Amino acid sequence: MVGVIGFLSRYAFMQSGNFMKESLRTDDRIHNIRFGLLYIVTYGAAAEWKEVKEALSNWNGKTKQDWKQKIKFDELIEVLHTASDVYKKNETSEKKDDK
Repeated sequence: MVGVIGFLSRYAFMQSGNFMKESLRTDDRIHNIRFGLLYIVTYGAAAEWKEVKEALSNWNGKTKQDWKQKIKFDELIEVLHTASDVYKKNETSEKKDDK
C-alpha cells in the first residue's frame, strides 16, 4: 500500500510541475495579447499590415507542454505484484501459525 501511495504522490508531483508550466505559458499569452492591443492602440491606422503581423506573430509562444512525462505505469504494476506477494505470504504464514 505504501508503494502505491508513493507512486501516486510522485505522479501528482510531476503533474503539478506541468500545471505550473502551463500556467506560466497562459500568463505569457495574456501578456503578448495585451502587448498586441497596446501596439494597435498606439500605432492604430498608421501601422502597416507587415508591422502588425510581426508584432503579433509570437502571441502563442513556441513551447509545448509535455503532459506524458516519463511516468512508468509498469513500476506501479510491479509494486502491486510485490505487495500482493507479500500479503499472500503473510496470510499463509498466519494460517500456519493458527494451526
